[in-house]
Amino acid sequence: MGFFNFHNPILSPPMGSKESFILMNLLLLLGTFSGLILRGSPRICSYVSSAFTALAAVCGLFLSGNILSTGKAFSFNLPGLIPWVDFAFFLDNVAAFFLLIISLLTLAISIYSIGYNEEHYHKRDVGLLCIGINLFILSMIGVVTANSAMIFLIFWETMTLVSYFLVVYEYEKEESVSAGFIYILMAHAGTAFILTAFLLLYRHSGSLDFTAFRTSAGDLPGGLKDLLFVFFFIGFGIKAGIVPLHIWLPKAHPAAPSNVSALMSGVMIKVAVYGLIRMVMDVLGGGSMWWGGVILVVASVSAVFGILYALVENDIKKLLAYSSIENIGIILMGVGASMVFSSVGLHGPALIALTAGLLHALNHALFKGLLFLSAGSVVYSSHARNIEELGGLIKKMPWTALFFLTGAVSICGLPPFNGFVSEWFTFQGLLMGFGALEGVSKVFLPMVAIVLCLSSALAAACFVKAFGITFLAMPRSEHARHALEVPLFMRLGMGILAVLCLLLGVLPQYILGPIGNVASTLIHAEVYVGINGVSSDLFTLAPLKLNLSSFSPQGVFLLLLTLMGGLLLILGIPYKKTVLGETWGCGIPALLPKMEYTATAFSKPFMIIFRDIYDITEDVEKIASPTPLQPHFVRITRYRASVGHIFDRYFYELILQAVMAVSSRMQVIQTGSMHLYLLYIFVTLIVLLFWAR
Repeated sequence: MGFFNFHNPILSPPMGSKESFILMNLLLLLGTFSGLILRGSPRICSYVSSAFTALAAVCGLFLSGNILSTGKAFSFNLPGLIPWVDFAFFLDNVAAFFLLIISLLTLAISIYSIGYNEEHYHKRDVGLLCIGINLFILSMIGVVTANSAMIFLIFWETMTLVSYFLVVYEYEKEESVSAGFIYILMAHAGTAFILTAFLLLYRHSGSLDFTAFRTSAGDLPGGLKDLLFVFFFIGFGIKAGIVPLHIWLPKAHPAAPSNVSALMSGVMIKVAVYGLIRMVMDVLGGGSMWWGGVILVVASVSAVFGILYALVENDIKKLLAYSSIENIGIILMGVGASMVFSSVGLHGPALIALTAGLLHALNHALFKGLLFLSAGSVVYSSHARNIEELGGLIKKMPWTALFFLTGAVSICGLPPFNGFVSEWFTFQGLLMGFGALEGVSKVFLPMVAIVLCLSSALAAACFVKAFGITFLAMPRSEHARHALEVPLFMRLGMGILAVLCLLLGVLPQYILGPIGNVASTLIHAEVYVGINGVSSDLFTLAPLKLNLSSFSPQGVFLLLLTLMGGLLLILGIPYKKTVLGETWGCGIPALLPKMEYTATAFSKPFMIIFRDIYDITEDVEKIASPTPLQPHFVRITRYRASVGHIFDRYFYELILQAVMAVSSRMQVIQTGSMHLYLLYIFVTLIVLLFWAR
C-alpha cells in the first residue's frame, strides 16, 4: 500500500540540485546567445539553439525529479546581477512540480522546433525566434522559483514581454499585430492587480520576501485578506484565461508560431495557476469557504463556455485555444474544491481534489502541447488553418494523424490515456462533497461535477469534429491534396508527448505519490490517504475510504488491447468473399469533396441548442438560374454563420463605453499647455510626498 506523504521542507539541497539549477539557466542563456550570434546561418542557429534548450530541459527534469523524490526544498541567492536586488530563489515540491511541467514541454518542443523552423529559414529571422523561445522558457522558470515579490515581478514581466514579441513574430499579418496588442493590454491589467496585492502585503509585512509574507499572513485583517484574494485571482486569472477575462487567449495563442503556441497553452497558463495557488493557498494559507466557491463558479463557467466556443470554431488553432479555457476550468475545479474542503478542516478530501487539479495541469500540458504541435504540423504541410479546407490527411500524414488522435482521445478524458485519470480524480473530489459537507456546499460540489460531465461530453463532440473533418474523407482543397508528412524531428517531438500521454494513463501510480506530496505542502497538513500503489496486487486506484468508485488503469488498458486484438482478428479472418467497390453516391456518377459533411454542419445542432450563448448571425444568399425560362430555380445557395461572443457584447463593450465616457469628460484638462501639465505633475508630486509621510 502506497501513501501520499507530506515532507517537511529541509533547506539543504539534494546532491547537485543547486548546480543543476545554475547549469539549466546557463544553457538557456547559451541558447539565447547562440540565436543572436548565429542569426546569419538559420539552419545552424536552429540546431545549436534547440540543442542548448533540450539540454536545459534535461537538467530541469533531473532537478525537479530530485526534489520531488526526496522532498527536500532549498533556497539560495544570486547577488550582484542587478544593483540593490538579490535574486532569491526557492525550490520546494510546488516549484519542482511546475518545473517538471516546463521541462517536459521544453524537451519535446526543442526537438520539434529543429524541423519546424525550416519553414522560416527564407522568410523570417530564425535567430529572433530562437532567442525569444529561450528567454520565454527562462522567464517561466524564474517565475516558479522566485522567492520574493520583486524577482517574481521581474520574471513575470519578462515572460509577458517576450511572449508578446513571439505572438507578433509574423508581424506582416494583421491578425498577429492585433492579437499582440490585446494580449499585452490584458497582461498588464493583470500585472496591475498582482502588483497592488504585493504592495499591500509589503506594507503589512515590511518586506518583499515571500517568507515574510507567509509569516505576516496570519495577522492580516479579514477584509484585507479577502481583498488580496480577489486581486490575486483576477491578476493570475487573466493570464490563465478564465472567463470572462479570456478575451486575449483565443487571439494570441493561434497567432504565434505553433511551437510557441504549445508553450503558451501548455506551460504559460499553468505558470499563472502556479501563481494563484502559491499566493492564495501557500502565502495566504487558504481562507474562507467563499474563496473556493468563487473559484468553482468561475471554473464551471470557463469549462462550459470554453468548450462551447471550441465546438463551433473551424480554425484548428483557435479551436485548441478555446479548449484550453475549458481545461483551465477543470484544473480550477480541483483547486476550488480543495479550498472548500480545507476551510472546514476536511484535509483528506482537500488532498484528493487538489491532487486531481495538479494532475490535470500536468496532463493538459502534455496533451495540449501534443495537439498544438500536431496542428502546427498540419499548418506546416498544408498551409491552412481552416479545417473546412482540409480532409483526407490521414493518408498523407499518417504519423501526424496518429499523434493528433492520441491528443484528442486524451483531452476527451477517455481511457487508456492520461486525461481520463485526472478527470476521474476530479469527479471523485467533487462527489466527496455530498458525503463530507453540510448545507449548500453538500449540493453545490456535485452540481459542479455535473458541469464537468457536460463539458467532457462537449469536448468529445468537439474533437470528433476536429479529427474527422481534418484527417478523414477526401481532401477539400489543393493544399490538403498536396500535403506531405512533416520532417523527422517534428515527429519525434510529437512522439515524446504521445508516449507520455499513454504512460500516465496506464501507470499513473508513479506520479500520484509525488503530486500528493505537492498537494500536502499546499494544504499545510500532514495527510495520509491510502492509495494502492505499484507494489500492490491489483494496481487499483481508489481515493480515500469512501464508497465511490475505483478502477485499474492497467486492467482497462489490457481490456482495450484484448477487444482491439479480437476485433482485428475477426476482421482478418476471410470467412466470406469480400467485394471492393465505389461508395454509392445516390445516383451521382462521382462523389465530390463538396458533398462531404462539413465542420459547420457538424456544429449546427449545437448552434441551435445554444443559440442564445453563441449570438449567431446568419446570412443566406440565393442566386437564381440565369435562364429566363427558369427564374424561380435556385442555382447556388450560400450559407454563412458567424458566431459572436456574449462577453464581448455584455462585458467588454460596456467597459469600453464607460472608458470612452470618462475619457470624453477628461478632455477638459487636455488644454495643450505645457505649463499646465507641469503644474499637474507638481501637484501630484506634493500629494504623493504627503501621503508617503
